Amino acid sequence: MENKKVLIAEDDDLLRKILVRHIGSNFKNLDIDDVATCKELIEKSRSIEYSLILTDNNMEPGTNGAEAIEEIRKFDKKTPIYMLSGSSRAKDDALKSGATGFLDKCDDKGLDEVLSTYLK
Repeated sequence: MENKKVLIAEDDDLLRKILVRHIGSNFKNLDIDDVATCKELIEKSRSIEYSLILTDNNMEPGTNGAEAIEEIRKFDKKTPIYMLSGSSRAKDDALKSGATGFLDKCDDKGLDEVLSTYLK
């Protein structure tokens, strides 16, 4: 059986490492890719089929997670994509852009529920 794959997009190196470690320690037989820019997020999601994508909203000047989700939805309508953000104002943008859902970065329980839903 092939490993499930998750893609994490987060420009904060420390937070990205924490997410990778958290997910990797709680879910076995999982391939985790991580990127720091929206451009990398779009490129990876175009070339690899993921079981779940988690993306920050504010990453680099000129683009954001909502714009990246909108671009991904042009070629991938089915992969679950959740936006992780510390700003609840980003929720509407995430959902309008085609995100499956929105998670507050401080909501560990919500994150674990999403991970369990798509990665077990």
